Amino acid sequence: MYHRPVVKPTCNTCYPTHLGSVDTMRFCASSVGRGSKVNYDQLLALVDKLDQSSLAYIRYEHDGSKVELSKEVPHSQPVSMPAETSSVSSPAIRETTPTVPSVVSDDKLHNETSNDVSESVGVEVLSPMVGVAYLQPAPDKDPYVQVGDRVEAGDVVVIIEAMKIMTEIKAECSGIVVDILVANEELVEYDQPLIRIKEDN
Repeated sequence: MYHRPVVKPTCNTCYPTHLGSVDTMRFCASSVGRGSKVNYDQLLALVDKLDQSSLAYIRYEHDGSKVELSKEVPHSQPVSMPAETSSVSSPAIRETTPTVPSVVSDDKLHNETSNDVSESVGVEVLSPMVGVAYLQPAPDKDPYVQVGDRVEAGDVVVIIEAMKIMTEIKAECSGIVVDILVANEELVEYDQPLIRIKEDN
């Protein structure tokens, strides 16, 4: 709501002035030296000047007379359009996103297929207990088996140590070692695959 300018008293001599039918104002005139005081018409002219301008405050001095006028300026609400900007940029991001997973999905599918084929080839030798797996009889000795070695049923392929007791793990079939699934001195669980052998036909 707009308020008409209010005259602020600045001296000891004040004159009541009725401006229109809205507000009753008081303007103050001070005679510092010689000269005439601001009259009613001059005051109205100052009020109109303040009304029509974007100023909130006017101070007028003339021939020793001084008048101060002020008004309340209504604050305009800021206009912002963040939602419209985001709605324009969002579709571009959504359109480009689906192109990336398609390549990753193909690679993942290829790897899973390769693993399935590898796991389907050969017979796994499983650990019968929880313990530490040793792939060689001593640190300075060669491993029991390596990938590509041929083994016969009953050959020792791994030793499992449990409670200071060494248990020999033997191959259950004859064939070629295609994969060693544990590391030397690795802690293994019960029924964990140790070695995979491609059995002879």
